[in-house]
Amino acid sequence: MVSEVSVASIDPGTLRSWLADGQELALLDVREELTFSKGHLLMAACIPLSRLEVLVPDSVPRRGTRICCCDDGSGLALAAARALRRLGYDDLAVLDGGLPAWQAAGHTVYTGVHVPSKAFAEVLEHENDTPTMDVEEFARRREAGENMLNIDVRTFDEYQVDSIPGSISAPGGEILLRIQELAADPDVTVVVNCGGRTRSIIGAQSLINAAIPSKVVSLRNGTMAWHLAGHALESRQGLICPEPSRQSLELASTWASNLIAKFNIARINQDTYRRWQAESNSRSLYVLDVRSPREYLLGHLPEAISAPGGQLVQETDGYVATLGSRIVLVDSASQVRAALAASWLLQMGWDDVVILEDGLEGAILEVGPRQPRALGLPSGGDLIAPTQLQSMLDGEEPVVIDVSLSSSYKAGHIPGSCFVVRARLEKALAGVAPGRPLVFVSEDGVLARYAAFDAARLGRDKVSILDGGMKAWAAEGLPVESGFTAMMDIADDVWYVPRDQEHDREKAMQEYIDWELGLVAQVSADPDCRFACYRSAR
Repeated sequence: MVSEVSVASIDPGTLRSWLADGQELALLDVREELTFSKGHLLMAACIPLSRLEVLVPDSVPRRGTRICCCDDGSGLALAAARALRRLGYDDLAVLDGGLPAWQAAGHTVYTGVHVPSKAFAEVLEHENDTPTMDVEEFARRREAGENMLNIDVRTFDEYQVDSIPGSISAPGGEILLRIQELAADPDVTVVVNCGGRTRSIIGAQSLINAAIPSKVVSLRNGTMAWHLAGHALESRQGLICPEPSRQSLELASTWASNLIAKFNIARINQDTYRRWQAESNSRSLYVLDVRSPREYLLGHLPEAISAPGGQLVQETDGYVATLGSRIVLVDSASQVRAALAASWLLQMGWDDVVILEDGLEGAILEVGPRQPRALGLPSGGDLIAPTQLQSMLDGEEPVVIDVSLSSSYKAGHIPGSCFVVRARLEKALAGVAPGRPLVFVSEDGVLARYAAFDAARLGRDKVSILDGGMKAWAAEGLPVESGFTAMMDIADDVWYVPRDQEHDREKAMQEYIDWELGLVAQVSADPDCRFACYRSAR
């Protein structure tokens, strides 16, 4: 049995020195995402204790990584460090006093999520004076029949939820690869938008850095500004930027070569890649496939994580939690998307980013989604089939506890099942009679296994797991209800974008825009900021 005592405690000054020493460091904030969004350290990755075992294998792949866990002084950090030790991580520390101690020492605290990426975009716009256009000017000029092309650089799923009428979907990582199919006319004005600001700015500046012949602007404050100005948004649009022609691909490859030269982006061959893989126990290695999700599903390196280029830059801390690590980007033969993503990551302060030459050529590829690498997954357990659980619900009425994300629970759950954040399971079970049977449910049944093990460790002896989780339940066509119908806990595990807020949506949108605009001043005064933005000559 692994000891649960020897976890180092460090003060804010020591953590500051670790952040600056250039060595590997994974700074993990183990609170739930909504709580995290209300205040955290700049370079902290949100890895909640509730989902630690399923998130940390990809977020912190090397077991010997130096890790500092932090919280708000609640004790979650120590619990997470002890859990990580049980999972095989051995260089662990907690921030003594958590976030309050960091603030008391005079250091900066940030609100929001994916702050490094969002702050970077604001600094980038400030440094480059990235041209922008407000929604009223855009609407007026388009209505007047001016030659304008509106590109939405969010994911296609986001684009289909709400988008500006007539806009064309080209996710940010794809924009350089596909733009020539639509913007061959040098007289067209390309207007790049996302939901707010980050991807609009980075998408526009991507095209400017590549020196495409068209005029390029970002749509100031994106679809939120469009909505706030009283313009209608559309859902289920399907205008997709076409696949690049051979001629367009050749031109995009030239742009990529220019980016590689401009930012001195390194490329490694297969021999170096295999050596880095062999060294991954002593130096953290992230292998990120920046192609589209569809291409990834059709075939990818078994060790590669799907990280479409635009989302990788937008949510870098969600893919790479170890500062000072090696990052290998995998792309198709043109390497356009890898070059674009690498150019941004290098400017964000990720120094060891390279492109794998001919990354897929001759490789044995894995087809389909990547299988999750949950650590310490409890074996055995009393698995019950969906139909068996349905029969139980008609009889002895076990307590069904759903430890899925609250967003998943809200979208659809077993009627009568109760939502609980796994990290607070002990508190939730205090209100359940000791003899009641418990059935644990999660999206795919994986997290439910951990929760069932936790319950057994707490002395519960009538514990079962829904085999296959809600996916299996829904596949059987069994009843599903939506909404927060039976809450044994608060839903603080998910931060929602403003458009998904149930109340005061317009207020949330304006507050979000104001927050993004304020990041420039905040990071400019923060010595922990690592950005090195290239200033475009254009």
